[in-house]
Amino acid sequence: MPRSMFAGIVVLVAAFAVAAEPPKPALKVRAKSIADFGPLVAYAGSILGEDASGKAYADKIAELAAGKDGFEGIDVNNPIGAYVAFGDNVEESPVMVMVPVVSEKAFLEFLSGKLGLEPKKNDDGSYGLDVPNIPGLVFLRFVEGYAYIALRSKESVEAKNLPKAGDFFPKKLEHFVEATIEFDRIPLDVKKAIYGQFELQLKTYLDGLQPSKFQKLLNDYWSDLVVEVAKTVLLDGEQLTVHFDAAPKTDDIAFDLRLTAKPKTTLADALKGFGDRESLPATVIAAVEEPVARVALNFALPPEAKKSIGTLADAAKTLFQDGAGDAERIAIEAAAQAVVPTLKSGDLQLGASVVPKKGEKFAVKFAAKVEKGDNIRSLLQFAAIGIPKDQAKMTMTAAKLGEAKLHKLQALDLAQSFPFDAVTSWFLTSDALFLAEMSEKKDGLEAMAKAKPASMPMLDASVSAVALLAVLNADLGVEKLQQSAIEQFGKVRLYGTDAISIRAAGGTDFRLALKAKGKGAALYFAQQKLRD
Repeated sequence: MPRSMFAGIVVLVAAFAVAAEPPKPALKVRAKSIADFGPLVAYAGSILGEDASGKAYADKIAELAAGKDGFEGIDVNNPIGAYVAFGDNVEESPVMVMVPVVSEKAFLEFLSGKLGLEPKKNDDGSYGLDVPNIPGLVFLRFVEGYAYIALRSKESVEAKNLPKAGDFFPKKLEHFVEATIEFDRIPLDVKKAIYGQFELQLKTYLDGLQPSKFQKLLNDYWSDLVVEVAKTVLLDGEQLTVHFDAAPKTDDIAFDLRLTAKPKTTLADALKGFGDRESLPATVIAAVEEPVARVALNFALPPEAKKSIGTLADAAKTLFQDGAGDAERIAIEAAAQAVVPTLKSGDLQLGASVVPKKGEKFAVKFAAKVEKGDNIRSLLQFAAIGIPKDQAKMTMTAAKLGEAKLHKLQALDLAQSFPFDAVTSWFLTSDALFLAEMSEKKDGLEAMAKAKPASMPMLDASVSAVALLAVLNADLGVEKLQQSAIEQFGKVRLYGTDAISIRAAGGTDFRLALKAKGKGAALYFAQQKLRD
C-alpha cells in the first residue's frame, strides 16, 4: 500500500474518531449522591428548627441507601449530574440531566404513574415525554446505570453523543455540589446575547426606580461597570468553578468560587491588580479580634474603572454644588479635595471595624491610605469651626507622631445617648495615611500607625450574625436576640464564633470564599419564632 494512501486512511480514521466524541459541555454540574445528602438533611432540619423532621428524612434516606431497590428506581448511592453542550445548531443544543438508576422499569413506572408523564418508546430505544409547561418533547435514554434526560433535542440522547458516567464523574466528588463553566465552549453569539439581555434588563429595572439626580448618577456608573465586568468575564474568561460544602460535625458552611482568565487579556491584567500586596490599613483592621463587623479592602482599580470613578467624583461634586449657597459650596469643595484625590488614584486600601464593649456599647476603628492627606486635616479643621461648643470640642494637633498629627474630638453632651464605648475620637493625618478610633486614649491609634504592613487580599470582611439580626430586627430588642443566640451557641460571648466571613483574592486567578456557621443561620429562623 502506498504511503500516501496509508497516511490518508489514518487521517480519515482520526477525523472520524474525533467527530464521534460526545460534545464537550460548556456548563457542567455534579452533585453527590442522595445518600451523601442524608446527614445534610438532618443538619438542615436543626438549622430550620425542625430537628425531628430532618432526622426522620435522614433516617429514610439511610434506609434506602442500605437497600438494593433505591427510590422509585433511582440509585441513591451514585452522584447526580447535569450539563449544557452547544452544537452547530445553538437552538437545538441540549440541557441534559443525568439521573442514576437501579431499575429502568421502576423508573419508567415512576414517571408514568406518580408523575403522569407516560414515556413513549422510540424505535432507537430512547423515550419521548410530553412534560407540561415545557415546549417540545423531553427525551430520555438509559445507558450504563444512568437515565440521560434532555430538553428539545432527540439527537442529543443518541448513544454516540452521551458522555460516559465514568468520564463525567470523578471517582470521588470532593464537594457536595460543584459547577464548572468553560467559556471557550460557549459560542460568541450566545455570549453576546447573554450580556445584551443582562444590560437591557438591568437598565429597565433601574429606569423604573425613578431615582434622584445623584442616585441616577450612581446607578449609571455602577450599572455600566457591572455590565462591562460581565462582558469581560464572558469574552476573556477561561473557566469558572463554584463549590458548595457543609460539614454538620463542625457546623461549617462554605461557598467557594474560582475564575481563571485567558492569558494576555483585559481580564488577566485586571486580576493581577487584585493580587495580594502589603497594606497597613488592611492589616490593622484584619487584626481586630471578634468584631461585630469588619471590612478591609486592598486592590488597584483597572485603568478604565479608575478613569470612570474619577469622572463620577467630578460629576458628583458639580451636581451638589449646583444651586448650593456660598457656605455649602465651600464645604463641598473641601470635602471633594479631601476624598477625590484618593478615588482618582485608583489605589483602594481602607478598612473599618466595630467591636463590642461594655453592655451595648461599641468601639470603632477606621484606616485608609490616602492621597494629599493634608486636605483631610484641612477638612477636619473646617468642620471644627461649625461644631457648637456646648456639644463637642475639636482639638487640632493635640499630639504628634513623627510627621503625622493627632487630632482629638470630644462629644460633650452625647455621653448618654452615644452607642459607643467612648465619647472621644482620635484622628491621625499624614500625607499618605488617615486613621480614626473612638477611644479615650490615643494609644490604640498610635499602635495602628506603628504596625508593620503585611500581605493582604483584596477583600477580607466578616459580620456577626447576632449583630446583623439585631440591626435587621431592632423591634424585637437586643435582649431577646441575644437569649436566642445563647440557646443556639451555648455561650454569652458570641462575636467571632457566629461570624459570616467573606474573602476575595486575585493574582493569577480570582478566588472568593464565603464561610458561615450553621448555628448563625439558625438564628434567623429562631428570630422568626420570636415574632409568633
